[in-house]
Amino acid sequence: MVSSRRIPTRSPVHRPAGHSSRPPSEPSLSSEILRFGLFYRRQEVAIGLLAVEPSGGRWLVHTEDNGRLLLPEGRLLYRWEAPAEKKNAGETAATILARLRRKLGKEARTLRVAELHATLAPGKAFPFEALAQKAIPREGEGPHPAVLFFALLRNHGLFRFSQGSFLPRPSEEISRRKREAAQRASEARWQRKAQQWQEALGAGLPPPKPPAPSGEFFRRLESLVAFDRRSPFWDLLAGPLGLRPSEPAENGARLKGLLEAAGQWRGWPRMWLQWGGVAENFPPALEKKAAGLAARPVGRAGRSDFGKFPTFSFDPPGTQDFDDACSILAADSGSLQVAVHIAEPPDLLGPGEPLFGEAERRMATVYTLDGIFPMLPAALSAGRHSLKAGEEREVLTAIFRLREGEAAFEGFERGLVRVTGNLDDAAGDALISAEPETWGRLARLTAGLAAERSARGAVPGNHRGVAIDRTDPARLRLAPLERSGPSQRLVEELAILCNREAGRYCRHHRLPAIYRVQPTPRPALVGKTGPGGEPGPAGARVRFSLRGAPHAGLACDRYVQVTAPLRRFLDWVMQRQIVSHLGGGGPAFRDAAQLQRWAEEAQRRLAILREVERKIEDDWKRRYLAQNIGLELWGQVREKTATLWLEEMMLPAEVELPGAVSRGMRGRFRVAAVDLDRHQVRVKVVQ
Repeated sequence: MVSSRRIPTRSPVHRPAGHSSRPPSEPSLSSEILRFGLFYRRQEVAIGLLAVEPSGGRWLVHTEDNGRLLLPEGRLLYRWEAPAEKKNAGETAATILARLRRKLGKEARTLRVAELHATLAPGKAFPFEALAQKAIPREGEGPHPAVLFFALLRNHGLFRFSQGSFLPRPSEEISRRKREAAQRASEARWQRKAQQWQEALGAGLPPPKPPAPSGEFFRRLESLVAFDRRSPFWDLLAGPLGLRPSEPAENGARLKGLLEAAGQWRGWPRMWLQWGGVAENFPPALEKKAAGLAARPVGRAGRSDFGKFPTFSFDPPGTQDFDDACSILAADSGSLQVAVHIAEPPDLLGPGEPLFGEAERRMATVYTLDGIFPMLPAALSAGRHSLKAGEEREVLTAIFRLREGEAAFEGFERGLVRVTGNLDDAAGDALISAEPETWGRLARLTAGLAAERSARGAVPGNHRGVAIDRTDPARLRLAPLERSGPSQRLVEELAILCNREAGRYCRHHRLPAIYRVQPTPRPALVGKTGPGGEPGPAGARVRFSLRGAPHAGLACDRYVQVTAPLRRFLDWVMQRQIVSHLGGGGPAFRDAAQLQRWAEEAQRRLAILREVERKIEDDWKRRYLAQNIGLELWGQVREKTATLWLEEMMLPAEVELPGAVSRGMRGRFRVAAVDLDRHQVRVKVVQ
């Protein structure tokens, strides 16, 4: 069937306008001569049995799957004739073509196509006739040219076919295509495995064993949970797993079921950490570097010693990274002299240093109910540079003279401090009550400063929150969290003072700085609430800027954050600017383009990290509500589309609203159902 002469392909026949032609002839299996052709179908080399004559520039072709198609003559890559065999009688075209494919494949494997490729100049086009003369010197002494043509087409990794000629591919392209082919084969295996997992889940069966390495398979599933359509594996696995672009909640629940069935589900908080790009650990090399820095002795040269003054930090319970504390240096009848001490991370770290680069990538410490994920390794942030009680530490100190309604800045100094006590909220409030002439007086003076800022348009901060006691996960407990006691207000006001004076210092000394700015809100928007129900000047966006401008929400003419260098990357950068200038060396960072990149990245990353913290906190709130179905809560209707804000939980919910209920109405609502996997809470109106 193959041992016959070749018929060269012809150019497509174009039918003149108005031309009428008879239908193309059916291939006749009883003919003495059969015609065959090679063409591409679904990106694969196909073999067809052709009609006796083309009609209208098209061939009627019987295909290997017993189908028929009209093929333009220009799509035929190669055709030839072969005498019909006796065994063709009574056979279908599909049977004949299947036998022909086996024969072509068997004979093609005897050809040394790679050796032929090695004799040719890469990238140069060779007509098929020239290649046939090289591979088959004399007609009848080698394989039929159709076998060679078939072999060249199938070896598309070595040759590219274009306009009747074959181009030998260069070695670099061959290597690249081999890698791509291996990648496609790997992806096909992943897709088959994903399909098997999906089918098993739908049938209620245990999922099959994952492909090796199994960790990579589960990592890809987790990526789909975390990022949905933004996952790099969406195009590869969404179809086999039955995921839908418009149903992210359903997709997450489906994938969670797969991972849970395999015993690999790590919980929604871990998925949101991945979504936010929050690394749970530091590479061992960075931990080792941090340990080496933590072992360095305290540097005392050029520093003022504040060790003799009682010094306290005020932080929430459980804090380990104490990055600010304060001392009362002197008191008279009209004023207090106060020092605010800010932890000073090692000045050996800077651009190009791996630890600095990691802090730049992380941008801030993330605080969640499932754990703390620090910007710097714990050896530095919770160890060597944390202002722990009883430990001598290097600090940047800001000194103020406070009077009723007034705070005079007396300067920054590089200092040494030994904190007397790390106080939580309750202990801080107790100190203020126990020492009314010193710490109690400081609390009153800072409260007066806050009132003075408020009179100038400052917006009060939102100190409300919800605390979840996880001591017994099966019986979660809830307690409202109000961080608005005197010690919290004291430390908040002192931090605002420090950051205001840092901004003024940078402006006065012309230091390149990243300011925190907020334009004055339009009068019509003052008093509006933000998306979480918190007060604030809606529409007045807080942002980072290299151009100094006021911060309207805090009523500060300039504002540069420096008070949390262990927890926020930009605070560390700006502290370094001031510390370097104090030492007479000018600014540590002069490149405005670099500062702008940091400002833009911080704007982006901090918004993501806040969302991560919110998602995890809301997840624990929903877990609490799932354990307390029927609980009644106060809520306010936010949208007519049945969206409700549960005030005591600071959590959105869905509700079926009676016709009389309108947006903004407040009332009592009963928890009816909680879907933890779809992150939904449904409530009903309490009649």
